[in-house]
Amino acid sequence: MDSLSPHELHEISGTGIEVIRFSPEKDATDTHIALDEAIKRGANAIEIIAATGSRFDHALANVHLLYRAYLAGIPARIVDQCQEIVLLAGTESFEDREGATVSLLPLTAQVEEITLKGFSYELSGARMEIGNPYGVSNVITARKATVTIGKGILVAVLVTGEDS
Repeated sequence: MDSLSPHELHEISGTGIEVIRFSPEKDATDTHIALDEAIKRGANAIEIIAATGSRFDHALANVHLLYRAYLAGIPARIVDQCQEIVLLAGTESFEDREGATVSLLPLTAQVEEITLKGFSYELSGARMEIGNPYGVSNVITARKATVTIGKGILVAVLVTGEDS
């Protein structure tokens, strides 16, 4: 409860939402603890909100938490007023998002055999690696855009709001 005021805590407690308290002196962020609790309780999907804020270290840590959910076999995403962030592996599609801007960046050291269909900049059998961010600001051009990955994991940032 190191980031809530006593008033905010009182308001939340009054709604009937379960509040679990942890010491502010801990080795995990509040979001990390909440994600692990959701996994432990059997969540079948996780949506993380208020996760990009003004602290880049926390925002980046939250992207890494998407990987933790991925390893547990649970689809997870970060959503704020301007973007949606998900991890992609195997074959994934964006439907009814024509005109949306999407950035694709490697989460793993190398991502291989990348094929993009339905984008302004399509790829076939391409490779991305950390340190060469050439997947920024692509645009979906079809009703159904498909990303296929042979090996590795991409972070997809789908711009949904005004701040593009």
